[in-house]
Amino acid sequence: MKNDNYIPRPQDIVILNFDPSSVKEIQKRRPALVMTKKSYNQRTGLIGVVPITNTFVNSFVSIPIQTENISGFADAKQFHTFDYTIRKATKIEEANSLTFVRTLEVVKQMFAG
Repeated sequence: MKNDNYIPRPQDIVILNFDPSSVKEIQKRRPALVMTKKSYNQRTGLIGVVPITNTFVNSFVSIPIQTENISGFADAKQFHTFDYTIRKATKIEEANSLTFVRTLEVVKQMFAG
């Protein structure tokens, strides 16, 4: 169900369009885990997401994710920011807290060392 007033929250799993993208970047419309705070998303119109894929890369960047509708891996190395309106982000469900925290820790390590 489309909601033009939807503001993504951390832990939301959304479907959004990753195209256009370059050769090494994740592509097409796919699920992603929202990492950024609602206040950031609302102020900027952007969301920080980690795509969810079926491909296991390695145990550091591939965080297993299992929900009612999704089974795969949050690929932390592919962290992106997108305009969530232009990319047509639609919430489909929420990740569990443990998966979100594990993914957040990997993203933090990539940026903060």
